[in-house]
Amino acid sequence: MKSIILAAAALAHAASPAMAQSGDDLCTGVRALAAGAAEATPFQAMRAQQTQFRMGRLACFFSGGGGYSCSHNLARPNETRESYATRVATCLPGATRTTERRDGRDLIILRSGRLEARITEDGTDQGHVGRSIRIFFASVS
Repeated sequence: MKSIILAAAALAHAASPAMAQSGDDLCTGVRALAAGAAEATPFQAMRAQQTQFRMGRLACFFSGGGGYSCSHNLARPNETRESYATRVATCLPGATRTTERRDGRDLIILRSGRLEARITEDGTDQGHVGRSIRIFFASVS
């Protein structure tokens, strides 16, 4: 329980404006999500503290799908499904990686413990919102 509270506190710190400027806010948030996924009732402590937060340019919220959905539009050229998969995997040493095609979209799926991250990229640079990056973080058995 103590580690869950510490993870939730770390996530709250990651969501602060000062932390949003640093380079490790993604890993702080991902590690807090991993701790939340391991709870008996997944993400319960995080949801009690806050249901929305930011990890860098990603805006995250608890979704009806039972996990956290994180996304941003107008992805820069270096922000791709692949680059986010690499960054998230760096935050989760030992994570396994698979690829899958669902509903016409290519996904990169990372798993570490009970956390699963499904990373997608949609749109084009010419679209009115550009390319969109989405990561859905879920608790799995």
